[in-house]
Amino acid sequence: MPWYLAVLASGVMLYAAGSDVTRYRIPNACVLALAGVALAHAAIQGDFSVVGGKEALAVFLPGCLLFHCNAIGGGDVKLAAACLLLLPGRLWSFLFFMSVLGGLLGWGFLARRRLVKSGTSQIPYGVAIAGAALIELYDATATSGLQEMRMVTF
Repeated sequence: MPWYLAVLASGVMLYAAGSDVTRYRIPNACVLALAGVALAHAAIQGDFSVVGGKEALAVFLPGCLLFHCNAIGGGDVKLAAACLLLLPGRLWSFLFFMSVLGGLLGWGFLARRRLVKSGTSQIPYGVAIAGAALIELYDATATSGLQEMRMVTF
């Protein structure tokens, strides 16, 4: 992925995480912007295999069921699916980092609630989703940059 698209996607992910922390809402505009970045990347490459459609669908469909059961927010489902559009082939590592960051976030909110003795029971999981996507996006961009450097060098 070109660096300028990675920077744009990173900014959108950070905005979505910040919105989830402050308002417990992830704007649809963030989801659409991430989908637009994925499509722009595919257009630049001339190949739609750089879009993680299968990965996004693998998260979106079970996420809809979890949303229906009130186990997760709809914005979280949409954000995770949109992030995975940018990360083809990285479903399992994304889920791993999202789980680890979500666990740390949960522990932090539990400790805060015990100390302050008040607060909401909601956890802004968009922070964990965006964090995992940023880790994976950085790794994907760094890896592709190294491959491009090797091609130029040799």
